[in-house]
Amino acid sequence: MSDSESRIVGEFLKYRKLLIRVLLRLSVQPSDVDDILQESLARTLAADRKKRVEFPKSYLYMISRNMVFEENQRRSREVQWEIDEAILEASNAPADEALHYKQMMETFWEALETLPTSHRRAILLRRVYGLSHKEIAKKMGVSVSSVEKYFAQGIKRCEDIMSGRGYGVEKMIAAGRGDARGEKRASNREDRSHD
Repeated sequence: MSDSESRIVGEFLKYRKLLIRVLLRLSVQPSDVDDILQESLARTLAADRKKRVEFPKSYLYMISRNMVFEENQRRSREVQWEIDEAILEASNAPADEALHYKQMMETFWEALETLPTSHRRAILLRRVYGLSHKEIAKKMGVSVSSVEKYFAQGIKRCEDIMSGRGYGVEKMIAAGRGDARGEKRASNREDRSHD
C-alpha cells in the first residue's frame, strides 16, 4: 500500500463513525451503510490515484452523500414510473371504468386533505415513498409508535370517508396495481360490513 493510500485509509478509519452517523441521518438503511462506505473508500482511492485528494475526510463525505442522493433519485424515478404506469393503465381502461377510477382517486385525495398534517405526511411517506415507519419517525422527529398511530388513524379516517362514498382504500390500491388479491380483501371487508 502506498503512502497516499495509507493516508486515505487512515482518514477513513479515523472518521468512519462520523460518516456512519451522517449516512444514518440521511435515512440510509443500516444494512446499506457498509456498502456505501466501502464504495466511497474505493472511489476516493481511485480519485487519489489520478490526482491527490487533499482533504480525504471531505471527499469521503461528499462521495457518500452523493451516493445517497443518487439512490434517492433512482427511487423517485421508480415511483414516478409506477405512477405513470398506473395512469397509462387507467387511460387504457373503458371510459366508465376510467371515470370511476378518477372519481375514486379524487375522493381519496379529498379524504387525505381532511387529515392532520402529521397523519397525511406519514401516509404519503409510507405509501408513495416506501419508507419504513422507523425512517418516517426520523424524518418527522417523532417516535415509531407515533408514526404507527398517525398511519393507522389516517388510513382508518380515509377508509371511513371513502366507504361513505362507496369506495374502499384496498379497492383503490388494487385498482392502481391491478391486484386481484386486494380487490378480494376489499370485497370481503365490504361483505362483513353489510352483515
